[in-house]
Amino acid sequence: AIRTPVAQVPLGSANSVTAAGAIQSPALMYSHNGHMLAVLTTKGTVELWNVADPANPKRLRQLPTITTGLVNSFAFSPQGALATDDEDGAIQLWTAANPTNLQPFGQPIAISSLITSVTFSLNGTMAGGTSAGTIFLWDLHVNDAIKRICAAAGGNLTPRNWHHYIPQLPYRAPCR
Repeated sequence: AIRTPVAQVPLGSANSVTAAGAIQSPALMYSHNGHMLAVLTTKGTVELWNVADPANPKRLRQLPTITTGLVNSFAFSPQGALATDDEDGAIQLWTAANPTNLQPFGQPIAISSLITSVTFSLNGTMAGGTSAGTIFLWDLHVNDAIKRICAAAGGNLTPRNWHHYIPQLPYRAPCR
């Protein structure tokens, strides 16, 4: 049995450290490759830690607040993206290509119910559970999204519409 940890780290910034020197965390999750650890603090924020070397973990950053609500839960997708959900009922996707500088990807996904948990399937489908007892499923696969967008646009997605709805990506004619 393993009894001695390789490291004992007081997580959190100075203003969230308890008298014992560590944050009480309601949730922890490793990234898909095991190099990053996300910590949901009792203050409703998410901190990211580089744990590629478990004997020498390093705090990367705290995720910025996107809405006014505190984070309820979070999940890493198998592809490496991070999703957070908050008390405002919004889910924010974050790109994880550069773990030291995660950026929001698109606008928050908002629904009429309070999202209380979020998770991903192995194939990348995202699920969100609500306080009303409803589970929502989102197909986040790019090719499926392109098919739905092209069908809705009648097969003609103009550069103007592209830049209106997907400003973070350069235009490419997806409907062929």
